Amino acid sequence: MSLATTLSGLLARSAAERRTVPWTLGKGLRVRVTTGPPRLCLWREDGAWGPGEASEREGRVCAAQLGWSAYDLRWQGRYLIVEQQAPLLGQT
Repeated sequence: MSLATTLSGLLARSAAERRTVPWTLGKGLRVRVTTGPPRLCLWREDGAWGPGEASEREGRVCAAQLGWSAYDLRWQGRYLIVEQQAPLLGQT
């Protein structure tokens, strides 16, 4: 199953069940998915994880797989939050 399919399915499940859905993606990347607004919370239990290019690239890849053209990345402790934003006028 592709990353795009997995993440889209998790968002749909979160919306349908009205709850946060936890999941483990490939290579130990953990995610909690929620809607209202659509948001991913990413972290790793093992290995290098923290503010910086490598971890934030994983957040950008997840956003791109969901087709999010506008999103925010922010750190909250050890968690990388990727939250969809409304696109700017003229962007899709």
